[in-house]
Amino acid sequence: MKTEEFRNLKQGALTVTQYIRKFMKLSRCASDDIDTDKKKQVRFRRGLSLALRTQLVTHIYPDFNTLMNKAILLENARSELENDRKRKFITQRQKQLESNQNPSSATTLRCQGSSLPCSSRHRGPNPCSQPRLSEVRAR
Repeated sequence: MKTEEFRNLKQGALTVTQYIRKFMKLSRCASDDIDTDKKKQVRFRRGLSLALRTQLVTHIYPDFNTLMNKAILLENARSELENDRKRKFITQRQKQLESNQNPSSATTLRCQGSSLPCSSRHRGPNPCSQPRLSEVRAR
């Protein structure tokens, strides 16, 4: 029973460290499947997430411990990158919200010589009985 569970083990939502713990625990019941270091590496890689597996596939590791350490380092680097992207997105979004809420940064069409905004209802060459419309910053 545990042998089948080991053979079907996938990282899924687990972190690499959690996956390693589960892999090591279940591997005790399937020693024939991992009786060499190479078999152990193949089985370990097979269960990793696709993103990590594709990054690890191009390298040959001298032993299983090196492969495990590299997987942990890659996951940490990917996590840092994702957190950095999230932080930049949130910062950018906050700046957008602040600029939308700050009336001093908004541009409004105003009738020349008036502090009131020009209404979009006006039509014709002189919509507000003024010589022209001017664009001014809201105060």
